[in-house]
Amino acid sequence: MRRALFALLVFFLLTACGLVPGLPAPAAPQEPTATPLPTSVAPEFPTIPDRSCLLATLEPIRTNQQQGNLMVWHPEEMTLAYVAPKGRSIWFTGEILLSSGSDYKTSTVLFENTSVFGDLTWSPSGKQLAFVALRQPENVYTVMVTNLETQQTVDILPGEQATLTSGSGSKGIVEWLSENQIRIIASCGADCDVMLDVNLSSGQVVPYGETMRHQADRLSPTRKTLSYDEKTYPPMLSPNWSPDGKKVAYFDDLDQAWVLLTQEKAQFLLDIGLQTPYESQWASDSRILALRTDDFIFLFDTECRR
Repeated sequence: MRRALFALLVFFLLTACGLVPGLPAPAAPQEPTATPLPTSVAPEFPTIPDRSCLLATLEPIRTNQQQGNLMVWHPEEMTLAYVAPKGRSIWFTGEILLSSGSDYKTSTVLFENTSVFGDLTWSPSGKQLAFVALRQPENVYTVMVTNLETQQTVDILPGEQATLTSGSGSKGIVEWLSENQIRIIASCGADCDVMLDVNLSSGQVVPYGETMRHQADRLSPTRKTLSYDEKTYPPMLSPNWSPDGKKVAYFDDLDQAWVLLTQEKAQFLLDIGLQTPYESQWASDSRILALRTDDFIFLFDTECRR
């Protein structure tokens, strides 16, 4: 009787500890396996855990060619203008949307009935936005300016002024010279480009400088570039410095997107999945980064995690 009671007591003790005679012991709980960080090719800038948080994703037009800035931050406000698909068309031309707010979940159409090609460029005050459009039905590229205060959009190369050569005649925006004057670049024939200064008040168009050979990079997205030591920095494609110069957004030859911290001497990888990055634009606060890929515009807060 005592032996039976003793055996029963042992059984209860083993059961309480998770052990049952004749059954294998339960496996020890597994600790989650840490994902190894990508190896940095620049010892002076080691890889650190991702500090970014994804704020929102937007849909841009699709393109396999350079079309200037397809997204651009307002110079003073946290508002992003970008070219989005219009109707069922998702390739090459679209319409301009403005996205703002703490979560960037809502975008509003700036204006309608215009086929926007790209090269969005804010005026110094942020009250006007210039862009390249495809004018229908002539199928000719022109430059337009929209005023956010008056809600008016003007073709600054009306009629035949946009026709400097046969064909569609590609255009690009060089810079705003003032709130009333803008410099553009236009194709003037095979392997020929010319710069033009346009006065918005008078409509006067004046050639600037001499004609030049076609500039292959004239429709590449605008980036802030600073000099750096290529021997210590990692190999960077399309490096783009933040306004305060403390960060660099860049791509590598594996189509990965990085943020390099110039003062901390470190860098981290942004999560864009299997997308190919094409363009990066920093907001005026040097914190929010817009990154355009094949199918998305990712908006990252690059300082939300430490």
